[in-house]
This record gives sequence, structure tokens and C-alpha cells, in this order.
Amino acid sequence: MTSKIKLRDMVEDRLKNEEETRNSDIKLTIAIWRKFYPNYVLDTSQGDKSGIFLDALFILPREDNIKRIRAKIQNEENKYLPTDPNVRKKRKISEEAWYDYLGYARRNPNQTELGGI
Repeated sequence: MTSKIKLRDMVEDRLKNEEETRNSDIKLTIAIWRKFYPNYVLDTSQGDKSGIFLDALFILPREDNIKRIRAKIQNEENKYLPTDPNVRKKRKISEEAWYDYLGYARRNPNQTELGGI
């Protein structure tokens, strides 16, 4: 299954369907591993604890490759932008693009009141 799906498609799928992956490359990497490489993820009897086989590190997509693709999708294509304003600032995504993406009215820096509210 995974050999036919490109890594870019995996990244876009998880960004689209799991909003929390938009704010964390580690969460994005784990989500990709869980969805597309389930045979290499070990779920333990301790509930939310899991792991991977060390040899799987040679097979699983690396976080740096996933991060590079995520950055291209978010920074160049303005798709699936982070939902956390601190992450947006850290990744240097423009406030204007972020507000547009989230469907908010742009903030007027000269506005001092909440007009109409």
C-alpha cells in the first residue's frame, strides 16, 4: 500500500484530516507512521504508549523529509496552515495569509474599539 502512495500525498492527507498535525512536525510524522506504516508501530498494553522497531527507521519516512514537504505545502501553497498563532509566528507565516486562511476579517492596526459588538 505505502509503496504506491507518495510521501507528499501522505503528508497532505494527515494535514487535511488531523488538524493537530499542522502545528507539530513530530505529531505529523507519528500520524503518517500510524496511518501508512501500521506494521512498524507497536501498541503496548499501557494504553497510549507505543513505539517502533529500530530496524524500521531504515524504512519509515524521516521527520526531516516530512518537515520539508509540510513547509512547502504550508509556506508556498498556503494550505493547511497551523491553527496555533505561536506556531504561525515561529514559522514566519504572514499574519494576513493566516487570517485569510482561517476566514477571519483582517485586523486593522488602527482599530481601537470592537465596532458593532
